[in-house]
Amino acid sequence: MKVFKYLLVSLVLFFQTSLCFARSENSINILLIPDPITNCSSAGVEIAMTKNSTLNIVPQSCASRPSVGLANNQVTNKFDRVGFGMEFYLQGALNGGYFMSLGGGVENVEYTSVAGSSAKVQFVDVAIGAGYQWIWKNGFNMNLQFAIAHLMLNSLDKTISPTESADVTNFLNQNTSTGTHPGMGFAFGWAF
Repeated sequence: MKVFKYLLVSLVLFFQTSLCFARSENSINILLIPDPITNCSSAGVEIAMTKNSTLNIVPQSCASRPSVGLANNQVTNKFDRVGFGMEFYLQGALNGGYFMSLGGGVENVEYTSVAGSSAKVQFVDVAIGAGYQWIWKNGFNMNLQFAIAHLMLNSLDKTISPTESADVTNFLNQNTSTGTHPGMGFAFGWAF
């Protein structure tokens, strides 16, 4: 249900902004963001706000995301996230070239282990990054981005089973705490 709310809000913003900021060149970019590590790809929209900046909205939901780490075969992971970002292009919005980004989001994660441990956590995250966009005349484009994100713990409900292994306990403790980490992203898009 949360995913539908995120998509509805995204669509409303998409249509309102496209009416207010419509320009003669590309002003909207539909994004597909593959995630080969977790097999939880997402889609979003990027909207030109000024000559050199865009706003992007990317909801993501995954009912069974694999957990990365030593305990990845003992922990299941449900994940919902909505992210927002501003990108600042040096050669003009959605014209290709280098860009800088500033973003944030809210994510809800539920971990469940085979031994019965569980954790429900909500993070608020902020990120800063830089990347490059390749765009073709027909609007097809590819983006490569590197970023540093900081996760801030917003809420946590964690129960560790007394029979839980040390690996899973460490995994749950590490993945439910505030932290900073680097990241890399790749996206395909179609701008019009």
